Amino acid sequence: MKYAVIVQDTAIRSLEVIYRHIAQDEPVNAARYAQQLRKACESLKAFPKRCPVAFENGLGGLELRHLIFDSYRIIFTVQDKTVHILDIRHAARLPLVKEAHKKL
Repeated sequence: MKYAVIVQDTAIRSLEVIYRHIAQDEPVNAARYAQQLRKACESLKAFPKRCPVAFENGLGGLELRHLIFDSYRIIFTVQDKTVHILDIRHAARLPLVKEAHKKL
């Protein structure tokens, strides 16, 4: 079963920040890494519920899940046949706060 994947603005901005941070030292690697992160997001088209619930599960009444990619957490929710990617956060950062998912 295929799901649509929608990347929310917060997640797009996070990906841009990750890219710029890596590009300061390794521009070629930054582009490659950003592409791999995008591929990981797209992998959620198939079986998104294979991923465990996130620490933030329940915020705003949503079932939040995360896909671990390297040292990043891709935080998302599944609604009907659509995966909404809310944020991409370094695993060492504090958990997601309510404001990030208010636009759903």
